[in-house]
Order: sequence, then structure tokens, then C-alpha cells
Amino acid sequence: SEVKVILLTICLCLMCVMTTPLSSTTNPTQHQQIVALITGANKGIGYEIVKRLAASETTVQCILGCRNIELGKEAISKLQKENDIKFDLLKIDLEDDPEEHQKTAKEIESKYGRCDVLINNAAVCFNDPTLYGKVSHTPFEQQAE
Repeated sequence: SEVKVILLTICLCLMCVMTTPLSSTTNPTQHQQIVALITGANKGIGYEIVKRLAASETTVQCILGCRNIELGKEAISKLQKENDIKFDLLKIDLEDDPEEHQKTAKEIESKYGRCDVLINNAAVCFNDPTLYGKVSHTPFEQQAE
């Protein structure tokens, strides 16, 4: 239940800066850049989403939301080898204080003026070695229950 509250807080904070309807920014004649925040973007599904957005015909400013900045930098390094666009990186962690989530939203608003797309892909997998021993190993079947 605490994780649900934190996720809701992140979504609400980020929704505050989502001011431009996506339908108006996806019109190819406008040439306006779409600003997209993808959480959990340094690997897995989040990373693949960023790759697809970067390769799309629509101009997308991808902001990678990662709990580990170093892993985020590694992901950006790989992405830049495949794409000639600039990526941005923000530290965002479900375990952070809700005030940090508000700070992140304000940073996006300050730098880009808005957030058109939020892909809230962040998750915790207890088998994930990037948790650096924060939790003990739990088999997936047990997690699913």
C-alpha cells in the first residue's frame, strides 16, 4: 500500500506539468518536440521504449527517469551510439520522499515547460541485482503471489 501511495504521488506531481494535449503535439506539420519522461528507462522495457521513441519519425525529447544515475548514464551512452538525438537523465526513485518527486516535476517544468508523455514503467523486481542488497532474493513465483 505504501508503494501505491508513492506511485500515486509521482503520477500526480508529474501530471501537474502535463499541459499540452498529446494530440496537438503529434501533428507532423507542427514540428514541435514532444517531451516524454520514461521511468525505469535504463534497462528492460523502459530502455526499449526509449529506443522506439528515439527512432520514431516524431521528434521526442526522451527524459530517462532512473533510480541509479550511473546506470542511466550507461544507457544514454548506448542510446547515443544508435541515435543522433540528445537524451536527458533524471534521478527518480519510488523510495524517495514525495518532496523529491515534486522537485523532479518542477525540474521538468523549468527545463521543458511541460511533460507531454509519462510512461510510468518503474518497478521493483526483487531478483534485480541493481537493488544492491536492499532486499533478499525472492523467487519470481513467490513475488507473483
